[in-house]
Amino acid sequence: MKKKTHYILLGLSLLSLTTCKKYPENNLWFKNPEKLFPFYGHLTKYTVNGIDSLDLLNAYYGNFPGLVKDIRQSKFITNYRKGRNDCSLNHGNSLANQMSYSFIRKKKYVTIFFHQDTSIYRKHLFITHSTEWKIMRLAKTGPFKIETTLDNGNKYEIQIE
Repeated sequence: MKKKTHYILLGLSLLSLTTCKKYPENNLWFKNPEKLFPFYGHLTKYTVNGIDSLDLLNAYYGNFPGLVKDIRQSKFITNYRKGRNDCSLNHGNSLANQMSYSFIRKKKYVTIFFHQDTSIYRKHLFITHSTEWKIMRLAKTGPFKIETTLDNGNKYEIQIE
């Protein structure tokens, strides 16, 4: 009888480990998301309502003087500073756009705060200053994916790799 109880408990614990997902597209077992740097790499995907809009975003950014003509060449770099994650989006030789992010709501969402009030970045890449982004994928390797749905019904997805 004791063996049967042990097997049942072992089975339930294994089942709970395999069905519990922190993020919809991957498991992040025993890792603190705050110790990973999600905003690191190049912008590889930007969709609005499932439609690839990276070229449209690229056309918008390419019209501003001093920015690279292809947003895919811009790179996110994150630096951790005692309780705060600072990030910059570097556009070649141009000045970096400074922002910071924090994990919220059981570390399943991220909010982005801008250090500079530049309408270029706020309204077109991360939509608004205080939008909460749901983390879809966060792992030690591979892409970082986030998504949000605004009041107007548009669903935005961003992938950084």
